[in-house]
Amino acid sequence: MLSHLAWTIVLLTAPMGQPGQASPESNFASDRQLPEPFYESQPETGGLFIFGGSRWGGGWKFGDGSAITACWDRSVRVPEFSYRKPIHETEYTRSSVTFGTRISLVHEWYLGWGVASRLDFSCSPPLVQLELDWFPVETVALTIGFDPLHRRWSWFWSFIM
Repeated sequence: MLSHLAWTIVLLTAPMGQPGQASPESNFASDRQLPEPFYESQPETGGLFIFGGSRWGGGWKFGDGSAITACWDRSVRVPEFSYRKPIHETEYTRSSVTFGTRISLVHEWYLGWGVASRLDFSCSPPLVQLELDWFPVETVALTIGFDPLHRRWSWFWSFIM
């Protein structure tokens, strides 16, 4: 089954030309659209942000990517006050540490086309959180998350002013 799928993909993606003629040359690297890197997609200055859904709150994002957050997580039922600081950033990944009423290590991957994924390891519930962010416009993020240990889904939106 897998070999049939592979041959189908090869045949569908093969360059087409007239019989007996060489196929037109294509520069694959220039034809490909790469996603915008993290450092270009982040706002240059910080600002106030609010969010809601499974978590309600707000905070202030600084120009270096760090943020102060205050929120209420309905699944845990305790307030959270935290400071998040990026510790390593490349074009398409970012690692950061969060400390305050929760301590966690977060790793993000920018997948392109306004989509990013995030893996959050925490010392407080939820211990592991998998999240997928979609940025339909520049200042809005829609997030869906999953806690595999408690088998619980979460969602929230955020708006940077």
